[in-house]
Amino acid sequence: MSNGKSKKVLRIVTNIILVIILIGATQMFFDNNYHNDHYGWLFILAFWMVRCLYEFIINIQDGNKKSAVFDLALLIVASYFFISGIDYL
Repeated sequence: MSNGKSKKVLRIVTNIILVIILIGATQMFFDNNYHNDHYGWLFILAFWMVRCLYEFIINIQDGNKKSAVFDLALLIVASYFFISGIDYL
């Protein structure tokens, strides 16, 4: 695959995953069981992690090293909070 085609496939797959995660978070926030709100926040953190990973990959491919390092730092922070949130359960 060419570079342009691989970026398009990556974008489409990432957007599908992000939409599924947002639908899951919305479902968790607006159900009758208030204990599921914690899961909703974990879904939002998962959304943030997937988005940062996507941006990291795109910035590496484009050669933007400073932006890639920033996205990697955000990914690490989101992963820390995600793992801390799972430990809380």
